[in-house]
Amino acid sequence: MTTQWPLVSLNDLSLAIDYGHTASASNDPSGPKFLRITDLRDEGVDWAQVPFCSCSASAELETQLQPGDIVFARTGATTGKSHLIKECPNRAIFASYLIRVRLSNEADPNYVAHFFRTPDYWSQISQSSTGTAQPGVNSTNLRRLRIPIPRLDEQRRIAAILDQADALRAKRQRSSMLLKKALHAIFDNLFGDLVKNANHWPHGNLVELCSDPTDIRCGPFGTQLGREEFVSTGVPLWGIKHVNSQFASLTTEFVTKRKADALKQYTLLEGDLVMTRKGTIGNCAIYPQGLPVGIMHSDLLRIRMDSRRVNPRFLCHQLQYSRNVAGQISLISGGAVMAGINVTKLKNLVVCLPPLELQHQFDAIFEKQQCLAVSQKASLQYLNRLQASLQHRAFHGEL
Repeated sequence: MTTQWPLVSLNDLSLAIDYGHTASASNDPSGPKFLRITDLRDEGVDWAQVPFCSCSASAELETQLQPGDIVFARTGATTGKSHLIKECPNRAIFASYLIRVRLSNEADPNYVAHFFRTPDYWSQISQSSTGTAQPGVNSTNLRRLRIPIPRLDEQRRIAAILDQADALRAKRQRSSMLLKKALHAIFDNLFGDLVKNANHWPHGNLVELCSDPTDIRCGPFGTQLGREEFVSTGVPLWGIKHVNSQFASLTTEFVTKRKADALKQYTLLEGDLVMTRKGTIGNCAIYPQGLPVGIMHSDLLRIRMDSRRVNPRFLCHQLQYSRNVAGQISLISGGAVMAGINVTKLKNLVVCLPPLELQHQFDAIFEKQQCLAVSQKASLQYLNRLQASLQHRAFHGEL
């Protein structure tokens, strides 16, 4: 049964909606903690990392934070994003690029904070945009926000349910992070610190691990493949975002079979190691089983390895996470107007080569980890859908 709750403006629910203090951060602990946009994290504020600020007693009083306050990012990539202050030091103020909302006793901060994560909130913010391409947030458009407000006890009941859903999602996200950390730990346990190389594993150049020097190749130049040649179906084209997602996100760009034949030297086959050469320089992924033969964009590199010389999974992990490799990539990608990896220099990149048997052992462990990761991802997607459904029902009087 749907209950129609009154829509109340945030202005009528608030004791104060105001801007923060304009000042620079300081390491001087005699001042209050100085909360900035960069200190706001999904998992909360790490107050130990928040700097201090020098300000007058009156400025500190005006911008003093307390538990239950909700702060909004006014600018930057997180414009409009809100954060509920659940705990803070006795002396803590907020910076000018934040807006602080302090609610009256008629509204439960936790309930209202959940509303600020709904599509309805973002829709209202977008409609009251300050004329820029990115939705803007100021005290005026915040005051005009209209929020469905039931009785206070009902607000608290709804907030408790949404808190439980959030807690489940957070646990699943932490599990996924721990699974990744476990894989890194297993890699280190099998091979040791490859920078120190206490086991004295041999080294080799990347090109020596390929059957042919041309197996390390950059994607086609713009003159070889223009956007006007893209079609809606055919041979898939892959770019940076696909490597960054480990090919979990599918492409919407294709070329004809005839064009793909003309670009066959830029193909991606199952087991190829693919690296980004611009943007997120040095990110790596293995072109997975089940995908058809593809073509890479110009901002990617393909490394087609000889599996008799190196295990692709082992090499991918080393290229992605080794501090030694990261340093080499930094050197070979710098010095240009737009940073990018020089293919000739990449061929001479030095990697560590433990026994192939150990590399295969890591590959087998990786496969098992991937099965767990797929299961956890499906679980997280389910919890995301559940949270979205609960959120919708909660603010439409259906929960």
